Amino acid sequence: MSDRFLVEIGVLVIIFMILKKYWYVEKVRYYFGASVIGLNVFVCWLYLYLAIQNVMPWPLAWGKIFLHGLVAVIVWTFREVIKEKDE
Repeated sequence: MSDRFLVEIGVLVIIFMILKKYWYVEKVRYYFGASVIGLNVFVCWLYLYLAIQNVMPWPLAWGKIFLHGLVAVIVWTFREVIKEKDE
């Protein structure tokens, strides 16, 4: 278990360092935001599917759907604000 944790932390640190180096490039910010939004929307659909199939209890699924939907909306809002600020 600790090996997996160390690998996940290592991957996050590497992603952070790459983003820190290239974040000023407008396309990097755009595509990173789009991928985060897309991933969260996909996860919302996945939790909805799991709840419909009775694999996950509905109360647990609704909480996760709300959380990931909220993250997608917040990231989309930040992208729009940054886009307006850049113009």
